[in-house]
Amino acid sequence: MGLRWRIAVAAVAAASIAGPAQAGVLDDWAADAPSAQLGDWTASLGADLSGAAFASHQDGGIGQAGVQAFAVFSPSLSRSFPNGWEIGAKASLLAWHDNHSGDNYGNDVFELAYLYVQSPYGRIAAGQQNGVAYDLAVAAPVVDGPAAINDSNVTFFEDPATGLAFIGLFNLRTGVFTSANQAKLSYISPRWTGLQFGVSYTPYQTKAVLPWTMTGHHVPDRVADIVEGNLNYTAQFGAWSVQASTSFGTARDAARTPGHANVWDWGAGFEADYAFDDQGKLSLGAAYRVSNAYTFNVQQAFSSGTTGNLDLGAVWSKGDWSAGVEYETGIADAVPGAPRLREWGWNPSLAYSANTNLQITLGWQYLHFGQSSGLFYNGKSGVGMQAFYLHGEFKL
Repeated sequence: MGLRWRIAVAAVAAASIAGPAQAGVLDDWAADAPSAQLGDWTASLGADLSGAAFASHQDGGIGQAGVQAFAVFSPSLSRSFPNGWEIGAKASLLAWHDNHSGDNYGNDVFELAYLYVQSPYGRIAAGQQNGVAYDLAVAAPVVDGPAAINDSNVTFFEDPATGLAFIGLFNLRTGVFTSANQAKLSYISPRWTGLQFGVSYTPYQTKAVLPWTMTGHHVPDRVADIVEGNLNYTAQFGAWSVQASTSFGTARDAARTPGHANVWDWGAGFEADYAFDDQGKLSLGAAYRVSNAYTFNVQQAFSSGTTGNLDLGAVWSKGDWSAGVEYETGIADAVPGAPRLREWGWNPSLAYSANTNLQITLGWQYLHFGQSSGLFYNGKSGVGMQAFYLHGEFKL
């Protein structure tokens, strides 16, 4: 089946789903996360189920058509008190993913596992979790988060030499992700007149339920003492609502080799939404990140050269429909043993929210990679790729 026919099939499939959804048929499918009372405690199980059909073409005559999927389950246990305090535990388990989906944490089954205390004075959490520089960061608006270029969790292109996702070469992500999901302590403040801050401390590059219980592998250029912070702001000005943030991350190179350095990482983001009288909303935003870690790999931080990443987004939404476009570009300066890399791409898409659980997105994505030395699989220093996709995500 040719690429044009695949596009037509995807469009017909999207219409066949959106038609009954618009008529309200799928509203009956709406569901809440299952929960149970265990005395004073509440147990619940969330889920994020994703599936995408796609048709792609890569320079060098490589074309693919297929289906990809991931499944993440999020159990939690919590207890609330009359004084406004809450204690609990949360986890995130990656039950299934293929080579193109759901692997932002390096093939972890237990992606997250942490304890927390929420009070009027803020939130304290300990364990395997994201840092505040990532969790609180403002990103450019997108129609479909998993299928976006930025921080992609669903990709459509692979390296023919390995069979793995091509973006593994340089994964664009504007959220400061210095500590990833390694075991840490975090504090997030209450919001005061629109302002909020957070700070995280990760003693070692290790994944465990609690920090300090493991020290990690003793490898060259491993990092330790990771400190991350975020300051964010939200406000309403008539029909406009705005949000902005700035984040940082630092880490000590605990086993430095020649040419390497301690890690620094910084990012900022802004989004402005305008609500029209007819209930439509326009969202515009941008996010930027820069670090001395080559392709944002914290074990490849050098004393010279930086990696930068810019993401721009615009989304129009009205009712259950949304449409938008994303542009993203990133450059990693050459370092000893590795070339200068450039990645950029476009991602226009259209989505329908069938109910509170299910979103269906039809989109087209184009990516281009270039390097200052060496050749890609097509025998050239640059390679382009494009894909049409139909992505569905069901969340509880």
